[in-house]
Amino acid sequence: MITSKEIGRKCKRFRQFVLHMSVKDVAKCLGYSPGNIYAFEAGRNCNYYLLLWYVEHGLVLDANSVGGEISGKQVF
Repeated sequence: MITSKEIGRKCKRFRQFVLHMSVKDVAKCLGYSPGNIYAFEAGRNCNYYLLLWYVEHGLVLDANSVGGEISGKQVF
């Protein structure tokens, strides 16, 4: 089972390595505080609206990719 911490970590790496955006950039796009974005990426906030934003920007979540791939690219 995929945990919220694993999803958050994947979202963080996608933001950093694929979107090349800061937490402040994402927060501004969404109208959220940077603290909410940090909490989501750390697995402490299960806001599915935030997850949807990452998916709409190209994040692919599947059981095979949570272990280290983002959209077929090894990034960590």
